[in-house]
Amino acid sequence: MVAAVRRPSRIHDDGAPEAPSGPESGPWRRADPSIGPPEVDLPLVPASPTTLDDAQPAAAAQAAVRASSVGMEAVTYRMVVGLCLVSMVLGLALAGPVELWRGSLDIMQSPSRLLTDYIAVGNLGATFFNAGFITVLSTLIVRVQRAPLTGLVIAGFYTVYAFAFFGKNLFNTIPITVGVYLYARLTRGQFREHMGAMLFATALAPAVSHVAFGIGSPVWLGVITGYATGLLLGFVVPPLAAQFKKFHHGLSLYNIGFTAGMVGMLTTAVLNLFGFPAELNSLYSRGNDLVLRIFIFVFCAALFAVGLKLSNWSMRGEWQLWRRSGRYPGDFVERVGLGDTMMNMGIIGAMSTALVWALGGELNGPLVGGVFTTIGFGAFGKHALNVIPIWVGVAVGSLIMDNPLGSTAVLLTMLFGTTISPLASVYGPLAGVFAGFMHSALVLNTAALHGGLNLYNHGFAGGLIAILLIPIFNAVLQVFRKPDRTVNL
Repeated sequence: MVAAVRRPSRIHDDGAPEAPSGPESGPWRRADPSIGPPEVDLPLVPASPTTLDDAQPAAAAQAAVRASSVGMEAVTYRMVVGLCLVSMVLGLALAGPVELWRGSLDIMQSPSRLLTDYIAVGNLGATFFNAGFITVLSTLIVRVQRAPLTGLVIAGFYTVYAFAFFGKNLFNTIPITVGVYLYARLTRGQFREHMGAMLFATALAPAVSHVAFGIGSPVWLGVITGYATGLLLGFVVPPLAAQFKKFHHGLSLYNIGFTAGMVGMLTTAVLNLFGFPAELNSLYSRGNDLVLRIFIFVFCAALFAVGLKLSNWSMRGEWQLWRRSGRYPGDFVERVGLGDTMMNMGIIGAMSTALVWALGGELNGPLVGGVFTTIGFGAFGKHALNVIPIWVGVAVGSLIMDNPLGSTAVLLTMLFGTTISPLASVYGPLAGVFAGFMHSALVLNTAALHGGLNLYNHGFAGGLIAILLIPIFNAVLQVFRKPDRTVNL
C-alpha cells in the first residue's frame, strides 16, 4: 500500500490557513519550494515511492492522474470549441451567407481602434462568426502545439473571443501571432512555451489595421506595412511582458495589457512623427441586448453545470477558491481543479451580466467583450469576492464625476477594472474599493497615450495603479503594525 504523505496546515496565498485535503492527502507532495517564490502555491507532484513495493501502485497512480488530466483537457477543449461552433452557426443564422460575407469584409477592413463595436461595423451575425472563427483557430494552434491547458491559456481563449467583438479579427491577428512564433524560433525556444503571449499579444491588433487601412495608403502598400508592423509587435511583446510583470508584482492580471500599453504608446509616437496620428474611436451598437443577454446566461449556466458535475455535485471547493488572492500567477485550475474553476467562471460571468442589466446598461460588442474577459479570468485570478470591491470603487468614482452608472464607459470600467482584483484580496476590500476608485479616474486618460492601438487599455491603467498603490498600501500596513500583510518589493 502507498502511505499517505500529509503536511501541516498550509497557508493560502492570501494568508488564510487551510487543512490538508484533496490530492495532497494521498501519495502527493508539494514541489521543492526552492524552485519558486514563497508566495506562490507550488504544483502538486507525485511523491517518490519509499520502497520497491510502493513503486507499482505509485506508477498506477501516476497513470491515473495522467488519464484524468487528459480527460479534463478534453472537457476544456469541448467547452471552448462548442462556444465557437455555436457562435459561427448562430452568426450564419442571424445574417445569412451574403450579409455574413459583407459584414466580415467590413470588420476586417476596419481600422479597429478603441472603441470600435464590430456589431455596428458589420452586423451581429458577422461579429458572432468572427469571434467563433478566430477563437477556434487559436484553440487549434494550442492543441497542435500540445501546450498545457493552464488557467492563463484558458483565460487567453476567452479573451480572444471577447475582443473579437470589438477589435480583433482574422486579418489583424495573423501577423502578431506569426511574430510571437518568430520570437520563439529565433531565440531557440519552443513556441508551445509562449501560448499565453500568443493569445494576449493580439491586444495590439488595431495597430495592424490602422497602418493598413487608417493612414490613407494604397491597399497593397497598407497591407504590407500593416503586416510588417504586426510581425514586429508580436516579436517584441514576449520579452517585454516577462520584464514588465515584475513591476506590478502580479497584482494586475492583464500583464500583457500593461505591456501593450507601453508598446502602443511608443507606436503611436512614431506614427505621429511621420504624420499618421491614431485617434480614439467611439462606435457602439444598440438593439441586441436581449439576444446577447440570453446567449451569455445560457453559456454561464452550461459552465456552472459542467463544473458542478466535475466536482461530484459539490460546491465545497468554491469557498476555498474564493479565499485565494488571485495574485498572478493565480492559476485556479492548478490550485483547485477544473470543476471548481468552471463553476467560478460561470458564477462571475452571470454576475457581470446581471450587473449590466441591474444598472440599466445595454449589452453591445465591447460590453460582451468585458463579460467574456471576466469569464476567462475566472480561471486565473478573479472570483466573486475580489471583483465586488472594484465594482464598488468604480461606482463611487463615477457618481462623483456625475457619470451615469448604466453608461457603456462606466460599465466597461467596472468589468475590465477587475484586472486589479488581487489588490482587494491581498490588502482587503476597503483597499480594493479605493483601487477601483483610482482606476476609474486614471483609465479616462490612458487611452489617449496609445491612440486606441492597445485594446487592453484597462490592463495598461491597472498596471499603473498597482505600481502606484502597492508601496502606499505597504506603508499604511507598516503604520498600523501589520507588516505580515505587505507585498515584498
